[in-house]
Amino acid sequence: MGEELGKGRSLKEITADMTEVAEGINTTRAVKKLAGRLDVEMPITNEVQAVLYEGKPAGEAAAELMRRPLRVEANW
Repeated sequence: MGEELGKGRSLKEITADMTEVAEGINTTRAVKKLAGRLDVEMPITNEVQAVLYEGKPAGEAAAELMRRPLRVEANW
């Protein structure tokens, strides 16, 4: 799935040719919705959602993630 998205194919094109289930396709929306309800920042999930369902190019999503400023993610 990821390789084909990276080649520029859409989710619809890829799934039309699939005979197996690719993990993450059906859970991305649920994770994004839960993160929103819990007010948890999920930048990777947001970008995956954009690539899968909004037509964002995978390379652009990856570049956007790489441009994020470094910071501490948790203070346990």
